[in-house]
Amino acid sequence: MGVIQKIHSVSIFLVVFFLTTYTYSQDISTDIIEKQGGKFYKHIVKKGETSFGIAKLYSVDLNLLFDNNPEAEKGLQLNQVIYIPIIPTDESQNKTTPINIDSTNSIIHIVSSGDTYWSISKKYSVSIDQLKKVNPNALETLQIGQSIVIPSSKIDTTNIVTPIVKNPINPLGGPCDSIFIHKVKKRETFYSISKMYNVTISSIKSINNGLLEGLKKGEEIRILVKKVDCDETSTKDLSLLESTKDSLFNFSKDSITTVSLLLPLLLDENDSILANCPPLQKCPLNVNSIQSTHFYNGVLMAIDSLKKAGLNVKLNVYDTKNNRNAIDEILADSNFIKSHLVIGPIYMRNIKLVTDFCNKHSIHVICPVAIPNQALFNNKFLTRITPSKQTMVTELAKYNLKQPKELNRILVVNKMRKNDLSYANAFESYYNSNLPDSLDSLTSISLTSSSNLSAIKKHLKADVENIIIVPSNDIGFVSNFMTKLSGLVNTYEYRKHSFCVYGMEKWKDMQTIDEKYKNSFNLHIPLSGRVNYHSSSTIDFIKKHRSKFNFDPEKFSFIAFDIAFNALKGLMLYENNLDNYYSKSAKNNGYFFKINISQVDSTSGYENKGVHIYRYNNHELIRLD
Repeated sequence: MGVIQKIHSVSIFLVVFFLTTYTYSQDISTDIIEKQGGKFYKHIVKKGETSFGIAKLYSVDLNLLFDNNPEAEKGLQLNQVIYIPIIPTDESQNKTTPINIDSTNSIIHIVSSGDTYWSISKKYSVSIDQLKKVNPNALETLQIGQSIVIPSSKIDTTNIVTPIVKNPINPLGGPCDSIFIHKVKKRETFYSISKMYNVTISSIKSINNGLLEGLKKGEEIRILVKKVDCDETSTKDLSLLESTKDSLFNFSKDSITTVSLLLPLLLDENDSILANCPPLQKCPLNVNSIQSTHFYNGVLMAIDSLKKAGLNVKLNVYDTKNNRNAIDEILADSNFIKSHLVIGPIYMRNIKLVTDFCNKHSIHVICPVAIPNQALFNNKFLTRITPSKQTMVTELAKYNLKQPKELNRILVVNKMRKNDLSYANAFESYYNSNLPDSLDSLTSISLTSSSNLSAIKKHLKADVENIIIVPSNDIGFVSNFMTKLSGLVNTYEYRKHSFCVYGMEKWKDMQTIDEKYKNSFNLHIPLSGRVNYHSSSTIDFIKKHRSKFNFDPEKFSFIAFDIAFNALKGLMLYENNLDNYYSKSAKNNGYFFKINISQVDSTSGYENKGVHIYRYNNHELIRLD
């Protein structure tokens, strides 16, 4: 059947065939020198290394590397010496909260990140009511650095409880959530429990599937507690997540989530390539196979990250190969029909076969690649993880409406392309439907590739910024328009005008648009996904991936992690009911995707509508929202 079954384990077979020809290893230099009052690693450039790769290796910002090695900006040479600054580790994160004894023998607790009234009360074995009574001026919401008096008559300083981890991370909630398990006692009520933890009754019910039958003595329920001074929009820190102790979570170990992963691994083909590879020769594997391996590794990383929360998963990995027979065999496999979730396939010709089968058998499918919008209609078990172009255009219009009202907005429509017309209509429809009274209506101008810009000139303004929106994926039309617009702004009449262009995601990869135009026109584009390699969480992910698989992750690893982590989190939290998760809390920022999943309509599937807006600045893409 071509299935590789894994339950809580890491497959080494795929990694072995990948490493046979593609292992890439870098070692951090042990040669440390002192200069300019600081310590530096002395790194000797090896064959194939880049400034970006070296910066990632040493976990430093690329700009910091260039600041200390200005010659590196012009390119690296073999055996060139690069000095990487050693950044001292901030140990403040690892220090425990200071405990001070005042003149009355009471303890003064200094609030730190992650503290709540509940966690402080448990640490010192006092009640929340007692804490509030001796701190009458304390705010309802604690602030970092705030002093809290602990009543001395209630303190046992020889038995202060130390938290299992600092700021425990809950992989099932937001980045500012911590989950505690509460065992219901006799005569306890929703009200008494809510006061004990300083949370609302509705939040207790929401995270425990409603508790429709009320509370039962001895029942264990989950309590969601918010941390102090925490950024809700931040991406989860994988390293903290994996360091969380099992005892923080108490989910059912009996529930097994069965996941089927459908990828073109092409195992037989790669075996043949390796078997027939001449000695000492480099025999590249199929590119789809390599991408599938990266995707597979991302799924494994997601599973490992959720094990600490109690995830019990059976992972079936199927090789879809490159033919219809393989798909037929997979669909006939007795294990496949037991799946709670299917991720894949990749090839468009296989997607309809799999999604039709899964729709018939009520199995949720998440498609990792872009699929037509009509594929979601009348299929409640299909999720499109990549936002549609109409969705991205709508988000671009939403962002535009938030900009200053005095801007001059002009919509340029490519009237020769049906798809471009639909994108322009989507932008204009959302813009006009949500237009506040303070904003002027949108000026819409239809053009062709051969049109001059005389129609646009009539509407340009010299005293405000001119926002030119061009929702087109037609390379010819876009290239001609940008060239003509550049010529226009270089004329005497318009050289002092201010311009900003809004385009489409595809523009990022259009080689026919000069990079200087993207920067000079402050190009804004919506993106369905992008990895921020400068973020600390991404750097942590790379280090863990490198440690686990001995090579760096690629884009497909991050995509797979986001898909698997988000879906498995939902299946675990809502007892393998993905619909409930989608309807309540399927929103977060991943490594690649912004997750914001919603149902297209009551009889159709789901689409991820998470989109970020980026702007070109100094030849870099800067996220704006």
